[in-house]
Amino acid sequence: MSSKKDQFLTACRNQKLDTVRWGINAGGQQPSSRDENGMTALMICASLNKHKALQMLCDWTRRARMREQLDLTDGNGDGVTALMMAAKFGHEESCSELLDAGCDFKVKCGRGKTAADYARAEGKNEKLARLIERGGEESEEEEEEGEEEEDANAVEGETATQRSKRKKKEMEAKERGGGGAAVAAKESKKGESKKDKDEEEDDGKEAPEPKWPEVKKAMKEKAKELTISRKLEDGEELDLAMFYCSSVNTLKIECGKSLTSLPKEIKKLKGLLTLIVSENGLTSLPKEIGKLKNLRVLECEGNKLEALPEELSKLQNLEILRLGRNQIKDLSALKKMNNLVTLVVDNNRLRTLDDFDLGSKSRLITLSANNNEIVDAPSDIGKCTLLTEILLNKNNIEELPGEWGELKEKKVREIDLDDNPIKDSKIKKMMGKSDKFVKELLTYVRKNCKTGLAKKAGNAVKSSKKKKEESEDEDEEKEEKEEKKEETTGDAGKEEQEEQDGDVSETESELEERMSKMSKKEKEKFKRKLVEKQAEKARKVALEKRLKEDAENLKRMEELVISGAGNNDDGEDSDEPIDSDDEEALLARKQKQKQKSKPTFMYALTDEQRKEAEKAEAKRLFEKEKAEREAAEALKRKEEDAKNKAKDLNAVKLDGDAGKDGRYTWSYANGKFDRSVTKTPPKTEHTIEVVIPKLICGRLIGKGGATIKSVSERSKVVRVNIDETKGGAGNSLLVVQGSESAMESARMLFNNAM
Repeated sequence: MSSKKDQFLTACRNQKLDTVRWGINAGGQQPSSRDENGMTALMICASLNKHKALQMLCDWTRRARMREQLDLTDGNGDGVTALMMAAKFGHEESCSELLDAGCDFKVKCGRGKTAADYARAEGKNEKLARLIERGGEESEEEEEEGEEEEDANAVEGETATQRSKRKKKEMEAKERGGGGAAVAAKESKKGESKKDKDEEEDDGKEAPEPKWPEVKKAMKEKAKELTISRKLEDGEELDLAMFYCSSVNTLKIECGKSLTSLPKEIKKLKGLLTLIVSENGLTSLPKEIGKLKNLRVLECEGNKLEALPEELSKLQNLEILRLGRNQIKDLSALKKMNNLVTLVVDNNRLRTLDDFDLGSKSRLITLSANNNEIVDAPSDIGKCTLLTEILLNKNNIEELPGEWGELKEKKVREIDLDDNPIKDSKIKKMMGKSDKFVKELLTYVRKNCKTGLAKKAGNAVKSSKKKKEESEDEDEEKEEKEEKKEETTGDAGKEEQEEQDGDVSETESELEERMSKMSKKEKEKFKRKLVEKQAEKARKVALEKRLKEDAENLKRMEELVISGAGNNDDGEDSDEPIDSDDEEALLARKQKQKQKSKPTFMYALTDEQRKEAEKAEAKRLFEKEKAEREAAEALKRKEEDAKNKAKDLNAVKLDGDAGKDGRYTWSYANGKFDRSVTKTPPKTEHTIEVVIPKLICGRLIGKGGATIKSVSERSKVVRVNIDETKGGAGNSLLVVQGSESAMESARMLFNNAM
């Protein structure tokens, strides 16, 4: 079975977006994951022009603030980046994605070539080379032509790709003419009106002078990331100049418990993608946060929030929301945020997740609501088809609804329900012992738990209930009339029903004729009553049969008791004189008479009791055999261990001292280990010490020590060690201890590994 990393890299090659998304969000994979050839996931997508998968990986690096992964080089030591590979094969889409993500297009490989040089030399694509040299920006001529239009419709924080797509749509609308031109004109007017409104709001509000050095530096260098980490003194406020840094798309503020609110000037950061305000003393979020339309990540953990502003619902691009360790009581403000991918609300005061409208969050992958006061498990969770993590430990959940069975075992990787008062004992056992908890839980819930409206299901259900109530009010009069008719039917009607209950085949045609004359409502009511009467009759028959069987069993037991006390099988009188001189015959006769004089009681077991007794006896025999088998296996293992220890001790003892030709040893030359002899024995007996370059230590050790561990196990040497502090400048010392045959095997394995 392939590992998670192999599945992730295969999905990148084949552009299977669902698997790629799962790999980077829940599978623990990153765009920097490498295959056997040293190619990262970014390089694979760029070289094969899988630009959709590449876009997903680039977005992850942007959200995780790990853009350095974009400029990683190949594993062959040539210094080639993902952008160079895309340029080499002339993949314009992949080059655009990497440039928009902010990769370094000026870096050079080991041969001194840039990505633009690869585009010219290999792909012979001058246009792509010029695009790379400009860092993905449009040409000067195009900028001059559309400069006025850009100034009118530009959105602050808009990337080059977004700008080019917007321009393309506008050009298509102009070419279509007529209605299209009118639509384009209207859109441009809307854009102008929006800009005018923003300008009206900003009238008289010039950017203040920065007070803090980090803000000055960010303004001067037009930085994209800004981190404020300092403690505010009494009465000190935030430097408002930071909110006028229009180039910033990632803002992190850590000012301690003295920071209780954010200023309304935060709305100035139109291009903000990530906002981190965790570990402060915030008691509320400003309403102006709803104007950050491009925000994708919001982290506000470890504060004092009790409620969320309704304006949060305007952040339709928000994907990651972390609100742990606050005092939030409801999530109604998040009801319309249907693009969430990760939601973390641990350590709050939530009593329900119904107000969150979980069923509409089709993109949700991680739901974490640990340590709250949630009473009912969300029943609409089955509609979240992409969920992989459901963490609800330390709550007050007692039952799981059957709708959980709609979740797929292949998607869900973890379900945590620990420290909940679950009533179902089988679910409790699964939580404590089962290795395949998710699969077993979902299968059990699917088969055994009830489905339906366990909780309030929303306005749609309420409206349908009202309609049903109205229709029922209209039909009440009809039902009353029907009941009166049934009361006046008399004995004839009763006999008819008894005949139907007793022998349906005789009255089947009559029954069909009677039901054909009824209305739909009357027919349903008649069927229901007929089923209830048949069920009641079946219960009576079963009860009579059971009572009859009990009476027969009791009678049979009484007969057995009487026959055991009074019957004499031999037909001989107990007072008959004994005419025998044989002492053994006399003793046997007396013993037989004593047994006959005692009453014998017999108890007849039922079928169920007999089956239980048989099961108990079979279980006892099985456990006895199992215990004997385990004891035998333990004894066998103990004997094998003793033999292996003795074998290892003998393997270490080599035959005598070195002969005339010297002692067996190794020498390293031309990239491999050769067999050699030496007349200078090492300090430790039966040991080889060989000096190796430090450059090959990584190959001999392997990832996580896998190679050196494999050599030690397969060759059965006593010890293998690499000391990088010895061996001189640029060298290390390899030490191998064991028998000559084992060390020879280790030498061949090391050569194969290199």
